[in-house]
Amino acid sequence: ERGKNVLLSIDVKGAMAVSRLYRERSVLIFIMPPTLDALKKRLESRKTDRADSIAHRLKIARQEIGYKDRYDYVIVNDSLDAAYKKLKEIVVSEL
Repeated sequence: ERGKNVLLSIDVKGAMAVSRLYRERSVLIFIMPPTLDALKKRLESRKTDRADSIAHRLKIARQEIGYKDRYDYVIVNDSLDAAYKKLKEIVVSEL
């Protein structure tokens, strides 16, 4: 309402709520790993989570990926530079 844009980093539940409330004014971008195995390896390589926590995060990721078709754009984060470039292109084009 103040002419400002807002970027939210939220889970699927939050994104669906934003979409319901502000459909005409929102752009949903789903950022996903190239594969669940790649996500698992990324999480394990960080060495910040226990195995049960990683398993839980992978379960949630599987569920959330099921919502990707409800988003306006999907970016596969197989390369950070390429994913960032694509995200920037989307934001610039939507503005």
